Amino acid sequence: MEHTDPTIDLADRRLMRDVQSGDRQAQEQLMTRLYRRVFRLARYLSRGADEAEDLTHEALMEILDAAGHYRGEGSIEAWADVIAVRRIRRKLKRSKRFSWLLGGEYTEPASPEADPEQQTRRHSRQERLGALLGGLSRDQRIVLVLKLHYGYTAQEVAELTGLSLKAVQYEIKRGRARLRQRVLRDDELRELFPGVTP
Repeated sequence: MEHTDPTIDLADRRLMRDVQSGDRQAQEQLMTRLYRRVFRLARYLSRGADEAEDLTHEALMEILDAAGHYRGEGSIEAWADVIAVRRIRRKLKRSKRFSWLLGGEYTEPASPEADPEQQTRRHSRQERLGALLGGLSRDQRIVLVLKLHYGYTAQEVAELTGLSLKAVQYEIKRGRARLRQRVLRDDELRELFPGVTP
């Protein structure tokens, strides 16, 4: 997974120590740093924006609680991904909402610097992506989003999700086969899945 240089690791370890000690400013800094990343993941895997918000909140609370376990061996983002993915996966499994992905209105928070045209394009891509992934199984959606959109290796996806490497490889192979033909016909969606090739 992603690794950072020692000076960044030192700063991250200091931040996480402050978070663990109950420093509200440090906690707010961490939540601000991770919010969009966790929300984006939750939005890909949830039924809609409201559920994504709930999942994001739960994942961020679990990340706060686990701050003492951060060892500085990689970036905070890579460490937090493990917690967020597993929390979201457990929650979706309990709620039995496997057949939904991006139903309803997509409302990902816009970047402050994003112009209206960029926001419209992002919205369009997310809606089309939702339609494309909606027919896949829960595990296929999770592994494909992590592998093709977030850039994790199959081994890293296995570590993030708790699935076996063999299961991850199988789901990636099946999911990619189902997505490839339609993705390759759509230039914008192909940008979201650079790993999908003819």
